[in-house]
Amino acid sequence: MTTDTSKKVKAIVSPRQIILIVLSVALAAIVLVFFPHRSSKEVNLEQQGTVSGPENATAFHIEPAGPDQVSIDPKINFGKGKFISFWIYPPNEDLVIDTIKVRKHNAGDEEIPFAWLRLNSIRSYVKVPFRDNLAVFNAFPVSNPEEGTYELTKNEQEDQKLVIKNASPNFSATLKQDISVQIFGEFGENISPREPENGIYFCVEEVSGYLSASNIPASARLAGPLCFPSMGIL
Repeated sequence: MTTDTSKKVKAIVSPRQIILIVLSVALAAIVLVFFPHRSSKEVNLEQQGTVSGPENATAFHIEPAGPDQVSIDPKINFGKGKFISFWIYPPNEDLVIDTIKVRKHNAGDEEIPFAWLRLNSIRSYVKVPFRDNLAVFNAFPVSNPEEGTYELTKNEQEDQKLVIKNASPNFSATLKQDISVQIFGEFGENISPREPENGIYFCVEEVSGYLSASNIPASARLAGPLCFPSMGIL
């Protein structure tokens, strides 16, 4: 009777089983160290466009601010329509932005040849051409109106001030002042009507620069392009 019991115990804790148990525990420890659990909050932030940049870059957040999906009349607002508006939120230090990349969809470069940019704190524009649907801004409205040379266009509703010389190579997004970027498309003569559901839309592909005090690179490069509502054309 005693002999049978000892045989059963030996069978339960055989050397092979001990080795398997040790290996399982070790594997579980490796998984916890190298593949930590990501909270739902982290996943949601990434899906909403939290930024990631080069290994040595500091990430910052941009937040869409419209516009709502509408149909644009290409004959008003000096022949351009707003496609993008977003806020820039610095991390814990003031930012200097020197590059913004925007791509348009569902319109050729003949239909929308130029992208215009304006900052909420400066009442003037810069414009750059679309090349293969990509517009790259490396120059920006000047904060001091006396420093730039402008082309002024007027109508009964408003004045349009376009910087044509001595634009700024960058602009600041500070902790003390909220900065929004607004980007418009200039319509060509052959722009064709379309419904909003099948309309034209712009996507932000990159917003980057550096931290003002430390000069460390900073980037709002997104996990994927940040796309805005499609716009119809009347």
